[in-house]
Amino acid sequence: MISITLLQIAKFQWQFLVPYWLIACCVPLWHFRHQVTTTLQNWRAPDWLKFFLLAYGMVLFEETFSAFFNHLSEGFNFLIFIQRIGQFWAFNILAFTGLILATWLLYSRVQFTQWEMFYLIGFIGLFSERIIYLLPNELIGFLTFAPTIFIFYGFILSPALMSMKPPQRRMLHPVLKYTLMLLAWTLLSQPPGWLLASLRIAFPVLFPSCNFIPCG
Repeated sequence: MISITLLQIAKFQWQFLVPYWLIACCVPLWHFRHQVTTTLQNWRAPDWLKFFLLAYGMVLFEETFSAFFNHLSEGFNFLIFIQRIGQFWAFNILAFTGLILATWLLYSRVQFTQWEMFYLIGFIGLFSERIIYLLPNELIGFLTFAPTIFIFYGFILSPALMSMKPPQRRMLHPVLKYTLMLLAWTLLSQPPGWLLASLRIAFPVLFPSCNFIPCG
């Protein structure tokens, strides 16, 4: 996760670049979205396999650069950088699992548009990164970080969603299906969240230090 680190701007500066570079990388994805969608949907693999490979692949891709920008605050040492990549991968594979599972579960069974999922995932990102809790007292901080985190989260799972061509799915009232998405994310995030917290205590060397991603 990223913006909880970005909020500690007095200590770190490089972390500001993390969501912006991903948004910049996704500009071509947006521009060529129709061609990308066609290519991914023509990929001869089961939808579930494409979805999970692309979802976790984007997480690992993003966290490689997150590790890089975080490590720049320490100076730069190649061997330590490789260690940071492994730590950020380990943390975020678990941290994103609930969101990835909830998105797969709902999108494959309930009628959502890709735009609906983009907005829902972006909204969930504001909770995951604790940006929403800046309101109402820290409005400037919220307005500074919320747009980039919202877009950042929406883009992370976009390739996975673009790869799917699900059959006709169940139609539900928007209020009900949005509520189900938030509920599924909340429930499915608990087991990997507990596992992450326990492993971070038992094996702290495997995960980013509390200087990079606050503990607790």
